[in-house]
Amino acid sequence: MEFTLLVIGIAIAAALGVRKAVRELRGPSEPARVIEIGWLYFIGNGRGPIKVGITRSSPEERCADLQTGNPTRLQVLYAVAVQDLEAAEGEAHNLLAEHHVGGEWYKREPTLALMHVLQMEHAREEGGLQALLETTKGEP
Repeated sequence: MEFTLLVIGIAIAAALGVRKAVRELRGPSEPARVIEIGWLYFIGNGRGPIKVGITRSSPEERCADLQTGNPTRLQVLYAVAVQDLEAAEGEAHNLLAEHHVGGEWYKREPTLALMHVLQMEHAREEGGLQALLETTKGEP
C-alpha cells in the first residue's frame, strides 16, 4: 500500500513539474541534505551491458533520452520508485562495482541478478508470487 501511494505521489509530482524533496538532519555538526524521490532504473538492449541509474522523470523518458545516442533498441528492464535517489544509486553502483564497464553501465549477468533480487524484495513487500510474476513480464 505504501509503495502504491509513493508511486502515485511521484506521478502527481512529475505531472505538476514539482520536485518533492525532504530535508534530513545528518547530525549536529553536519548540514542538512536534500533527499529527492524518483526512480532507480535498469536499461539495456537485451544483449549487452545494462545501465543502472536514477531519474526524477519517468524511466521511459530517460530510456528515450539514452536511445538518441545508442544504435541498438533500448528498453526499461526494471524500475523501482525510491525515496532517496542518491542513496539508492550509490548502493546499486557499490554492489556492482567489480562489474563496471564504463559510465553507469555494468556487465549484464551480475546486473540482472541484482535486478531480480530487487524484484523479489518488491514482490515480498507487495503481496508475494503474483506480484513477482507481474513485475517480470516482458523481461528478456
